[in-house]
Amino acid sequence: SRREYSPASYDISPDGLEVAFSADTDRVGNWPNHEIIVLAACGCKPPRNVTEGNPGDDFDPLYSPDGRWLAFLQQKIPTFYGDRARLLLLDRAQGGVRDLSGDWDRSASGLSWRPDSKALYGSIDDAATNRVWRFDLAAPGKPKAVTAASSFSGLAVARSGGAAPAAVAIRQGFVEPPTLVRLELGKGTATALSSFNDATLAAIRQGKVESVTYKGARNDDIQMWVVYPPDFDPSKRYPALMLLHGGPHNGIQDA
Repeated sequence: SRREYSPASYDISPDGLEVAFSADTDRVGNWPNHEIIVLAACGCKPPRNVTEGNPGDDFDPLYSPDGRWLAFLQQKIPTFYGDRARLLLLDRAQGGVRDLSGDWDRSASGLSWRPDSKALYGSIDDAATNRVWRFDLAAPGKPKAVTAASSFSGLAVARSGGAAPAAVAIRQGFVEPPTLVRLELGKGTATALSSFNDATLAAIRQGKVESVTYKGARNDDIQMWVVYPPDFDPSKRYPALMLLHGGPHNGIQDA
């Protein structure tokens, strides 16, 4: 299989009566196809493939706190790792599937439910940053950015807090090593919780980091990071190191 299994490969329903997991259902051996399989925890019912018919991969199942929905990610193009990962919702009672991504041209990832089951949050590769986005069930196809600067991962949303809960996450940037933070999802502000790198960082002279956009082929905007030497003097000449990323399905993040 080309898809690695991890803790995100399965989830347990809130009532403990069902398990959902992603598994390669290919029987030939040369065309991997991961599907979402649900299985009664009692082992008294046969497993069900709830994504059968999609030739691409279905993965990362996640039950809503109220137990109504089973969220998962879906790619349409077989064997293509860079295909857009859409966020879908399976209505466990009615059996219908909703698409929360719509025409949004990013891949959903790193998902966590809001405690009221009305939205999901994800840490998503976007504009050279691993940014936190919110997917509201009432507004399919219209995700909203929660954070702007720095990159966030390991998102874990609190089990209380209504429409504006807090979360813990790992924040990092070019001048900040991975730091545990409390993230206010309503405002997008973060407060550092870990400090064991502070003394070391205080003794290091950092260079300024700047995001620059220039025109490329077909007059498209191309983004580039510039990391200046410490104590940069614009009147002097410096050697430059160019790090060229081949892409095209992700970028060099502020991380």
